[in-house]
Amino acid sequence: MGILLIGATPIDKQGIDDDLLKDVDAEQLKEIIKSYEGEKAVLINIWATWCAPCIEEFPESRDRALEFLKKQGVDWTTYFKTGKDNAFIEAVSEDWSGALPFTKIINKEGEVVSYWENSASFSKFEKHVNKALTP
Repeated sequence: MGILLIGATPIDKQGIDDDLLKDVDAEQLKEIIKSYEGEKAVLINIWATWCAPCIEEFPESRDRALEFLKKQGVDWTTYFKTGKDNAFIEAVSEDWSGALPFTKIINKEGEVVSYWENSASFSKFEKHVNKALTP
């Protein structure tokens, strides 16, 4: 497990490598998620480059991940998991078994509106993100 996508503010293209993929541990993750409360909805999608369903959804090395993100035209900060898997899994969700891919969507009030293990279609993402964005 290596990648955490958090839909955040678009990055400045000048510092693309530094801002596109940042390291994050479990405690930092909790703080990042909390920092959006009251401001923005959050989409967390955890995947790995070695996970076939993850690649289908959003195809572990840091270099491969960075290359992939650039190729896909990602323009938001993406985080690269550091630290122990179990602490990270618990920080993301008590309901997550650790299976990949995993997605969790939080509205701007900090409430979880949806989460799931396994891959999902674009329409499923869209439906649940829209639910998080609806007041």
